[in-house]
Amino acid sequence: MFPVFSGHLISGHGRGKKLEVPTLNLDRIKGDKPQDFGVYAVYASWQRKTYQGVMHIGPRPTFNELDVSIEVHLLDYEKKSQDDSKLIEKADLVVKITIIEKLRSIKKFNNPEALKKQMRKDMISARLSLKKHPCSLI
Repeated sequence: MFPVFSGHLISGHGRGKKLEVPTLNLDRIKGDKPQDFGVYAVYASWQRKTYQGVMHIGPRPTFNELDVSIEVHLLDYEKKSQDDSKLIEKADLVVKITIIEKLRSIKKFNNPEALKKQMRKDMISARLSLKKHPCSLI
């Protein structure tokens, strides 16, 4: 059984977009959030759609921010219509996260470009993990 939690979308700092790795930012956790801070392979679901993703939960030491954030980058997510674009921006949207595997611990990078490089590696690791655990089996 994989841990599951849900949260509401909140506004972030927009760093993911600047790094070309946009994220969903979540708040108000309910359910089995991970005990350890880190980067995880996950499935993100809302309104009967499920997407593969990479989740960061914890502080953001690269930016000297110690508050806990929950950010999910959706792999291969494409805004297929303006309706999808508006849907994902709705503040009252509840997103369910199914945690599949921890990929690594939180670490501080020397600069945002080094973080971006690691995020690309995390996406590859997440795809491999999620391939072993297809959505239909969870």
